[in-house]
Amino acid sequence: QPSYREMCQGKGSYIRRKSPERVVAELEAVRRDYPLGNAHFSDDLFIADPRWLRRYVDLTRGTAQLPYTMNCSADLISEQTAGLLARSGCRAVAIGVETADQGRRRSILGKEISNETIRRAARLIREHGMTLVTFSMLAAPGETVQGAMDTLRFNASIGANHARVGICFPIPGTEMARQALADGQCIEGFGQDIHRRDDSRMSHPRVFFHSAAAQEGQLLNLLQLFSLGISIPRSIPTLERLIRLPANPLFALGRL
Repeated sequence: QPSYREMCQGKGSYIRRKSPERVVAELEAVRRDYPLGNAHFSDDLFIADPRWLRRYVDLTRGTAQLPYTMNCSADLISEQTAGLLARSGCRAVAIGVETADQGRRRSILGKEISNETIRRAARLIREHGMTLVTFSMLAAPGETVQGAMDTLRFNASIGANHARVGICFPIPGTEMARQALADGQCIEGFGQDIHRRDDSRMSHPRVFFHSAAAQEGQLLNLLQLFSLGISIPRSIPTLERLIRLPANPLFALGRL
């Protein structure tokens, strides 16, 4: 976000929002021509303005209502907004957990959201009958396997139905990448091949910080088994032992 704001300086308003009427009109236009059964809103600020959301609810009552899912910051979830979401056809809400370590969430990501705020948002989402989806990242600067396991346990404790989890990747140009490079935290050679996208290697994940390099095998195993731990929380003690084993193709089944 800070890097994006820098890119937008002198180019107009940083936040540009469509009106509820425009959003509904676009949905209807797509639904007229395609078999649209549901929609997804990736806008993190979709519910930042309760008045905007109330208008959207009014416009989509009855036959105009379309089931949808959305991303949201946990601090924007309240009793009011959760109720509006449920009434407007929202089926699932995805919130960012990132890590169970509040200090690391603040210092590395600049995210001033407490675990208690996340717990409250998760409870409201579930109480209003919506599916709870979480975003988490493993192997952030300074994180150990134990810290990553704590993140898994935290996700399970808030009743996450599904988890989207990945390895922390310091996108060049962001504050995280600048700080990590300045502190010598990035693995040797990071950033040299970014224009060829070799560093991202989404199909073959790896860790990018020295603090995680020694435990890379366990962290990558946990990446594969994370969703299984969410689905079956009682399996977490067993998973903690399994990740110490060499990589196994069967672990990939945990991501299905």
